[in-house]
Amino acid sequence: MRLPRNAHLWLPGLLRSRRERQRPSNEGPIDVLLCMADHYEPGHGDPGLSVERARVTAWVERLPRLARFADADGRPPRHTFFFPAEQYRREHLDRLSSLCEAGLGEVEIHLHHDRDTSEGLRAALLEFKTRLA
Repeated sequence: MRLPRNAHLWLPGLLRSRRERQRPSNEGPIDVLLCMADHYEPGHGDPGLSVERARVTAWVERLPRLARFADADGRPPRHTFFFPAEQYRREHLDRLSSLCEAGLGEVEIHLHHDRDTSEGLRAALLEFKTRLA
């Protein structure tokens, strides 16, 4: 049997934490965290500005309808938009901001950086952070 990659680094801690973990009681609410992430790229495939706008509009119109339920604390689901820095269009982020202000979303920086250097990555992130601010 072949062990998963780098198992010698993480497997001992995993086994130790499972051994030390106590079974939760069945009283009270149970917190379940669910994360669904996608690469939010309105410009994927270089479809043209009208298609990009339609993709953004679909999110702005549909997400509030999809988020009609809430957790035990009264909070609706929150979608994370991993927005690609190299596809930045202020108008798209301005429209998504309404979802963020309503507590339905947040925007994270997504950066394609294949064959990049640490200096190049740092410069790209700092430039995009400045642009967003």
